[in-house]
Amino acid sequence: MEDPNLYAIVDIEATAGSLGTDERMIQFACILLEDGQVVEEFDTLVNPLRPVPIRIQKLTGISQKEVNQAPHFDEIAHIIHDLLEDAVFVAHNVNFDYRFLNERFEAVGLEPLQTKAIDTVALSRICFPQADHYNLTDLTTWLGYDIEQAHDALYDARATAFLLDKIIGKLASLPPLTLKQVSDLSQGLAQDTQWLIDQAYNQVKDQSPDLENGLVFYEGLAIKDPKKSFDIRLSRSLKDYPLTDRDKAKFFAKSFRLRQRQGDLMDQIYYYFNKDKENEELAIEAPAGIGKSLAYLVPSVFVGKPVVISTHTRTLQDQLLEEALPFMEQVSPLKPKVLVFKGCHHYLSLTRFSQALKSVSSGDSAAMIAMQVLVWLTETETGDVDELNIDSLNHPFWQAIITRYSQLPLLSDQDFYKRLVRQAKSADIVITNHAHLITDLNRMPGQRVLPNFDHLIIDEAQHLAKVTGGLAQSSLNKSKITRLLRALGDYSSDGTLIDRMEDYTQRRWLSQAQIHRLVTCRSRLAEAVSYFFELFIPSLEMEGRQGWLEEVIDDPEAIADLDQTKRLGICLNQLIQELQTIYQDLKGYQDAFVKSDHLLLEDLFTISNQLSDFYRDFNKLFGPYGSDRLIWIEAYASSLDTSIRLKSFSQGKKSQLLANLHAISHVIYISSTLSVNQSVAFFEKQVQAKNLKYLAYLSPYQVKDQAQILVPKDLVPVKKFSNQHLVHHLVTQIVTMMKNLNRKTLILFHSHEVLQEVYHTLTASGLLSDYALLAQDLSGSRYKILKQFKRAKKSILFGSDTFFEGIDLPGEFLEVVILTRLPFDSPDMPLVKDEHQRMKEEGMNIFKDDLLPRAVIKTKQAYGRLIRSEKDRGVFVILDDRFLHANYASIFQQSLPGGEDYKRCLLKDLPQAVNQFLGEACDLQ
Repeated sequence: MEDPNLYAIVDIEATAGSLGTDERMIQFACILLEDGQVVEEFDTLVNPLRPVPIRIQKLTGISQKEVNQAPHFDEIAHIIHDLLEDAVFVAHNVNFDYRFLNERFEAVGLEPLQTKAIDTVALSRICFPQADHYNLTDLTTWLGYDIEQAHDALYDARATAFLLDKIIGKLASLPPLTLKQVSDLSQGLAQDTQWLIDQAYNQVKDQSPDLENGLVFYEGLAIKDPKKSFDIRLSRSLKDYPLTDRDKAKFFAKSFRLRQRQGDLMDQIYYYFNKDKENEELAIEAPAGIGKSLAYLVPSVFVGKPVVISTHTRTLQDQLLEEALPFMEQVSPLKPKVLVFKGCHHYLSLTRFSQALKSVSSGDSAAMIAMQVLVWLTETETGDVDELNIDSLNHPFWQAIITRYSQLPLLSDQDFYKRLVRQAKSADIVITNHAHLITDLNRMPGQRVLPNFDHLIIDEAQHLAKVTGGLAQSSLNKSKITRLLRALGDYSSDGTLIDRMEDYTQRRWLSQAQIHRLVTCRSRLAEAVSYFFELFIPSLEMEGRQGWLEEVIDDPEAIADLDQTKRLGICLNQLIQELQTIYQDLKGYQDAFVKSDHLLLEDLFTISNQLSDFYRDFNKLFGPYGSDRLIWIEAYASSLDTSIRLKSFSQGKKSQLLANLHAISHVIYISSTLSVNQSVAFFEKQVQAKNLKYLAYLSPYQVKDQAQILVPKDLVPVKKFSNQHLVHHLVTQIVTMMKNLNRKTLILFHSHEVLQEVYHTLTASGLLSDYALLAQDLSGSRYKILKQFKRAKKSILFGSDTFFEGIDLPGEFLEVVILTRLPFDSPDMPLVKDEHQRMKEEGMNIFKDDLLPRAVIKTKQAYGRLIRSEKDRGVFVILDDRFLHANYASIFQQSLPGGEDYKRCLLKDLPQAVNQFLGEACDLQ
């Protein structure tokens, strides 16, 4: 008889992770847990009577020799069966372990287990919605468990036992209201997982419904009390700033040593902020290791008014919040009121969620999201969805519950975004991102959500121009509109929105004529979409073209005047009007709604909004034209019809966005890569600054001792290669270098298509089979790739685009960076061609004033991956003869730290040269 207080925590290692394929067990481990105490551990290897794949041996650390000496499963099956039959079965991914074990029991003539089985993966997603990852190792480490040896069954079982204890504790800490709501949504969880949630609820359901632990009620939800308030700003001013060395010695803790360059940077920001309003902006190039975050945070606190700090990446925002600000508070008396403020779509709307929750049923795809959010609301003070680990933020339910700017007047004062707007007015420092900053500055003054400010620091400033250019673009995506029309459906599509509305004609909430008009509008729009996008397919159909294709539309006014274009606009508008009318009609019957009605109304609202967004972008593309408007087509060669989209860019719009920025009296741009050959003229042109003062700081590291630039002597000139021959040549070069290198290496490509071909060629050839080969966009998420790269003893990471910067692999995790080609942009890209045409009209040199500085900055970013601390050592290899022989080679060399001291060797000797430098001084000429 099953004992509900006895848990059997099980982990199995097998020859593969598939069910129903006659795979075999190689290790079984079980921990019996009763009332939170371990009462028994059982662990055994199992002879699978077949070879264990090498991959599994490496993963588990279990050798073929070990399992050959182990008992067969049929010899121990009855022992395992007896061990488990009276306990609640627990596993991390129970659908595999429980079903696999029952398959093996039946194979040897034993009855399958009938015990309850619960899944710690699903429970972890619910109980710990802010965890970064839900694999056992990462999750238990995040919870504080020191797992000794992942993928060994016994150690994994112990970790799962630790995890189960944390889950039970978390469930016990939740208020009865939240537990009841989660329980009602949990019927669709794996096996009997809901049972554990019900157990937790049954223990508290008779308790007082009053909330404790800093929680309050809001519209049927238990949320963390929004007590955080910034009513009073710090009473400091710039005259209080510790300017002299003596003042700084008194101001900072004795344990803190302010570096000379860091102190100078701090003072320069103070001097600039202390100036009266004038037509001058400040650009600062501050290399890694100088301590720039503290250097700009300290003077910012003394301004006495809100200072806005804008970053490009969430990583830097996290570093400011979790490292730089706590450190400043530790070494100084400063305790500023700091707020992170992103665009409204980053925040949950409590009002929308409380309404949408009524429409979710157990088993819905939205149920897991709803359960995670219910638990998260008892934890979060911000409502920032970046805190959550949600599988798909594109899920219709999630899109229905985020905050939208157009809905702000309808939100309650308790809603997260409304709180942020209030708190920002009295914050000392507001941290935001470039996109939100530029978007908000483009609003009318009375409609802005950021506080009034005169002091702005733009960190990661090298991204500002690109972000602003992106905000000056619009896009019409065929797959997006097709997906929306498919969700809307028609008479013959079961389960679609229109099919579900049919019932409302019987209830007399809608008329048959309304449904007919909706179906007609939907059908007409689907036809108009097809005819419209078919216009552009012929211009992309060229033999031999691969990857993403782009083609500029030379006469957009003519496209706007075509019947197909006008018809698309009319059909879009008609369908949106019909949907909005039906939405308003149905809202009048909400008092009589059941869950399915609430769900339909939410779906109707979401589709209507998304169609309105598409219509807005359509009007942007085909609205009034200026001479600066560029429109082009994009599509993927192998799927033209489904991937096609139209995009537009307005230089005038970009200029207006930047002009709003330049209206701020004090603007500081800061980055480690702003200059080209000690000049910021290119950056100044990109951000359209008119009077830019430039300060540059040297690296605090001993670059000549820590890094070496190597260029092979026997490089073949780049211009001799077609794309096909380039791939073959790079494969040969990489194999030659890596065979004897044995260092963690990042190989950077400027073309993602070339990266893919090189990666696929190498993996298929097996020439580097002793390395873990990982490629951007081909080997999983960025996090997964970097984690595998760090873990593997020998690994090569193939990257492009975003991997030129923004990845932090310190010390031994990255010792070699190989740049396959100098990263010049293709002059055939629509945006590049458009920019070059403008430059040509202005009499500028396209190569010297645009292509060259872009390539130099990107090369500096690639080099910057190597040395991230004073202990790092690394080698930067350049496989491009232009670095040596081009008439612009000196510009690249002078822009890189130690670039003029590069060394040369034959390609075949490069591994030895690298190993010599990283082991001891290298004597190369």
